[in-house]
Amino acid sequence: MDSKNINSILSAVVDALCAADHGEIDWEKEGGRLLPSREQVIEIIEALRSVLFPGYFGISELSNSSIRFHVGATLDRVMRLFEEQIKRGLCFTC
Repeated sequence: MDSKNINSILSAVVDALCAADHGEIDWEKEGGRLLPSREQVIEIIEALRSVLFPGYFGISELSNSSIRFHVGATLDRVMRLFEEQIKRGLCFTC
């Protein structure tokens, strides 16, 4: 994919996100429903950094024998956390 296509796609995504009507939002609860948690999203990002850059972010005492377990367990936790945050976001848009 060339840079012109990437820029075009990125521009379309930015336009769509900026055009969304977010209105006035109570970020803790909207109509009794929980919205995505800022703390949980930060935890997800930190966990993904530890997978992408093992030993540099997150646990520093990784070895060749433990890295596979670390990556698998971390991605399993991220998947569950991210699924919950996506559900909260989707319930908000409904």
